[in-house]
Amino acid sequence: MDCQAGENNPCVVLTGLGLAEEAKALYTERKIMEPQDKPTRNVGYRLETVDEDVMLFHPGKTKIHYLNPTAALIWQLCDGQRTTDELIRLLVESYPEASAEIPADVHDTLQDLINKGCLSLA
Repeated sequence: MDCQAGENNPCVVLTGLGLAEEAKALYTERKIMEPQDKPTRNVGYRLETVDEDVMLFHPGKTKIHYLNPTAALIWQLCDGQRTTDELIRLLVESYPEASAEIPADVHDTLQDLINKGCLSLA
């Protein structure tokens, strides 16, 4: 991926946030998903907190997925309207001290939840 001007170029978007190198690594080397993909929660999954544990589960399935607070926040932001880039941008703006780690964390979390059948891409 190159960082040429363009409204939909994730490298340009993330470069504005000081994350050009992270954008290149995520979108060229790892090829997890496209920046314009819109992660959406699959029907039936519920997020519950019991004591300090955050659990994601589907009443019709027998598996419970334990999420850390960051993964739970990412799950809640996956409404099928926001793109992957928008999720990253929101989190970087909210947590600038972690801006270098956020792009990889978002992609890893999304990919994990997709692999577990909890999310899909719109």
